Amino acid sequence: MEEKNLQSIQIHLVNGRLARLKLIIYPDNTLETAIITDDSMQEKVFSKRFEDEESALDFFHYLKQDRDVPEPVGRYKKLAVDLEKAKLYAKGRMGNDDSGAFNFDSVSVYLPRWREKLVINAAKTAGVDCFKRRRSSWYLFSLPEAGDCLMRTKAVKAMSDFLNNIGYRTYVFYMLD
Repeated sequence: MEEKNLQSIQIHLVNGRLARLKLIIYPDNTLETAIITDDSMQEKVFSKRFEDEESALDFFHYLKQDRDVPEPVGRYKKLAVDLEKAKLYAKGRMGNDDSGAFNFDSVSVYLPRWREKLVINAAKTAGVDCFKRRRSSWYLFSLPEAGDCLMRTKAVKAMSDFLNNIGYRTYVFYMLD
């Protein structure tokens, strides 16, 4: 007996690449949940082995929710493009001095009546982290590779200014560790 695909679906990764999310069973009855790029040079992006089918299937569904980022459309596509531009602008202005207090500074953007899942997908597409503040229309966006202290603060201020200048309602959310 050879390996056999129990499930296989196509997903979109954050970087825009297409991939296959597979649930594979091997001759020794172990299972593997894997993400394999769907292009000419197939590569395993992620894989994990399991002993039981229930755990493997649960993880398969988790990866489908977590890693599949559909291409944004409409105003969400514009948001993704604007966040990407703001990220590049901010990274160019954060400097090299990362002294000071460790912080979790973020840009807060007011997006009333926007769908949370689609905003988060747009942020993932742009390469920034995002979450929605409870019971409000404010979303926090942060730069994953913007330093930990003063560099992060400068980057967030620049990103907030950029987004504010192109029409979004923003402010800087300061949070010390």
